[in-house]
Amino acid sequence: MINYIKVFKHLFFIPFFIISSCNLFKSNKVPSSDIKSASSWSSNDEKPSFNECEDLDKKESFNCFESIVSESILKYISEEIIEVNGEIDEEINIVINVDKEGFFSLLSIDASDFVKNSIQGIDEIIENAVYNIPQALPAVKVNVEEYVNTKFELPIRILSQESL
Repeated sequence: MINYIKVFKHLFFIPFFIISSCNLFKSNKVPSSDIKSASSWSSNDEKPSFNECEDLDKKESFNCFESIVSESILKYISEEIIEVNGEIDEEINIVINVDKEGFFSLLSIDASDFVKNSIQGIDEIIENAVYNIPQALPAVKVNVEEYVNTKFELPIRILSQESL
């Protein structure tokens, strides 16, 4: 005959043991300073790149990346017919985002009112030029092995002269 009291005692203690040893009830709070330092850009992280730049060292690779971005924007702008009112010799700054999939988008344009008034549609021209940059290899945050969005600033010098 089975001793039900002994079986009951064992069944009672087994679930209690499982529940009391469970780690689901522990709270692991990570300090915000640790999160900030882990998410800060480090020299080990990989900046966005293009396939053509992959076999170069880090500095040369980023120079190659900047060159491809600049040439792509210049090529697009040079193919546009742009009307300019007056002479211009100014630098504008654009902020570009490279998303987790390597696509480019324009975040902002810092241009004087003079430039904006002298070149009709400059915002749209630059935005289209940025969207026409070929897809890149996205930046990688190495410590978490994740693709990340990155942004960078690119200066553009605008020179125009009145034709004779």
